[in-house]
Amino acid sequence: NWSLEFYPNKDTQFSYGTFKNNIRISDPISCTKTATLFGGTDTLNPASGASIDSQSFTYSTFCDGPGFIRKGNEWAVKTAFTFLPWYFKYLGFDGNYATLHSTATSAAGTTQDPVTGATLPPLNEPAYYYNASFWYDDGSTNVRIAYQARDEVFNCIEPCGATSGSVRNTPNLSAQYTLTSLTYNPGYPVFTEKTAYLDAKITHKWKGGVEGYVSIKNALNTTTTSYQGNYGALADGTPTVLVLSYPCSRIDVGITIRR
Repeated sequence: NWSLEFYPNKDTQFSYGTFKNNIRISDPISCTKTATLFGGTDTLNPASGASIDSQSFTYSTFCDGPGFIRKGNEWAVKTAFTFLPWYFKYLGFDGNYATLHSTATSAAGTTQDPVTGATLPPLNEPAYYYNASFWYDDGSTNVRIAYQARDEVFNCIEPCGATSGSVRNTPNLSAQYTLTSLTYNPGYPVFTEKTAYLDAKITHKWKGGVEGYVSIKNALNTTTTSYQGNYGALADGTPTVLVLSYPCSRIDVGITIRR
């Protein structure tokens, strides 16, 4: 990990950070192994009476996920506008922008679209995300408006962990396909669409230890969409939407009295 920070004055900070992680073992994945489970024993087959010392058995289990290398960069800035006149001197801004990119250390670490064979992005990894917040703080009143956004992420290949249904994939090196049998009816990659959220909160302190606040979350009424990208799109390019979640906005009002 490396970082570079610059402070042009007491109220401002610019920074750049970069990292590289060599992940040798990733999350467990389902896999199939073949082994002589009774090797070195005198166990006999109760039906035939033959020794099963050298007999191979195939069984489902979990294996360590393949390794990968993840790289990232982040640019950030923090500043307070104390040089401005009047109440504007209580304003400030914080923001950061980051990028992520992973590469498999072997062919076993890649996930492929079972129809086209195209290499898919890393699981659950957005290509970028950023945050920005404007704030006001004069000691009595605090106002913060925050905006967060991230790119789409690749989740899984249909049927995404299900062990029944009509979607049947053939295995490949990535071992991401959980339903592998005939007849062949391949599933499509599933993504979570890029999102952006806007939140705001106002807090005010009165004399006598009384403090009140009003906050709103998801002011933009952002929805969360699970879809198949361009891989399962309709003939006119319209994406196939699997899940559309609408959490709505949420407004909270509260008051605190301290004695």
